[in-house]
Amino acid sequence: MKNKEELEMAKKYAPRIFFDTREPFLPEFVGYTVVKNNNIKSPSFQRQLIAEENSFIIEYAIYWDWDIGHHYDLEHLWVKVNSKGEVTAFEGSAHGLYINLWPSPPKLETLVKALKNKDANHRYCSAAEASNLPEIYKSGEGLICYSQPGKHAFAPTGDWYRKQKQFVIKECTERSGHSALIGGVYGEQILNKYCDYQDLARKYLKEASFTPTLEFNNLVDLNKDVELIPWNKLYQLIPERIDYWMHRLKILYK
Repeated sequence: MKNKEELEMAKKYAPRIFFDTREPFLPEFVGYTVVKNNNIKSPSFQRQLIAEENSFIIEYAIYWDWDIGHHYDLEHLWVKVNSKGEVTAFEGSAHGLYINLWPSPPKLETLVKALKNKDANHRYCSAAEASNLPEIYKSGEGLICYSQPGKHAFAPTGDWYRKQKQFVIKECTERSGHSALIGGVYGEQILNKYCDYQDLARKYLKEASFTPTLEFNNLVDLNKDVELIPWNKLYQLIPERIDYWMHRLKILYK
């Protein structure tokens, strides 16, 4: 009963994500975690999930088979809801940090500075002083955000990526496949198992490189377009997906 109730909550508040028109990699699965009246460590991101009395937080761990720089990608969105069922905050991950998407997202230059001085023990990028993006709620469409082409970090507006055009394009062209393999939440376990596949993963991503249009016309609804499953199931599934792709690469490039 609890699992069904939490799934319905995750569906009800599931955000929509705008992707670049040429984005080659779209989400495969979303692992959700619902926290009510509690304070716990996120099971998949380095932060605390704090739900005040009579409120709750939904964490959406969004999984891709590929990021343009490496195999397997996991980004996050968080929705905070009060006792009336109203969204009070919408947050997203961005290259290891997390930011307010609504209300009061940080200024772009604040995020860029935080990324350059990233602290593993302090992942939050400070919000702006006032709400400056009310349009993130579009009529009848709920929460909306924008995904960085190829890399999938989240932003409150596509303008952030247009303002960083040179950097964004370089990540999807010159730097495609630069990491090839990562351990992520599985650490060295994945890297050690597939170390011989590094060059194959890099070759695949080089072939997938693209020049973003920086027009965000590709809309993915996390409720309708991607399978929502509990985080613990996604955690078990990801290694299977990685194994599938590593063996597929071996066949593709034999």
